[in-house]
Amino acid sequence: MLSAAQQSLERLSPELLARIEASRRIVLLANNPAITREHIDALALGPDDLVVSFNKCRNRALLRRQLHNLFIHRHNYRKGGYFGFPYKGWLRLFPWFNQRFHSVLLGGDADSLPESHRGVSFLPLRQPFPALEGYPYEMLPTRGGPSTGFYAVAFFDYVKRLKQADYEIVLVGFSDEGGSFWDGHAWDFEREWTRSSGVTVIKL
Repeated sequence: MLSAAQQSLERLSPELLARIEASRRIVLLANNPAITREHIDALALGPDDLVVSFNKCRNRALLRRQLHNLFIHRHNYRKGGYFGFPYKGWLRLFPWFNQRFHSVLLGGDADSLPESHRGVSFLPLRQPFPALEGYPYEMLPTRGGPSTGFYAVAFFDYVKRLKQADYEIVLVGFSDEGGSFWDGHAWDFEREWTRSSGVTVIKL
């Protein structure tokens, strides 16, 4: 089962994979407006943590440039391109002042990416990660599937198993407080897997 998804790692930078494996915690921040500076400070983030943000990174004002940061941007199948990428405004400046910064493009066709995107790590969708076994794709609208956050959790859970790493996966803001819920994701499946797994959930 684990070997079936190894191709998903082929277009990720070796530096990013090494950072993931060496991390003490993988901290995933939801695009949830209820997350505050107090929530971030309570995590006591340090140089061994990897902080993960998504798409347009709505909580970017809470991030610290001196830490390891990873931005994951999902393919926009309706309009093409990726949510929040290429970077504009403050997000465009963030990588310039952060030597511990990584970007990942999620989904789409890696071989048709424009030249400006070729240096960014790429993660394909619909991979057989253990956490996605039994995901009810057939019950969802066309193009439905795992939420970006849950797909990332499934990916980090997979890498942890594959590499026999001991990092902790921490979810912040992935709850019913302040978020929005598109009907293209199987929220009940994602909640149940999270409850029964060993990930740490920080309630707001």
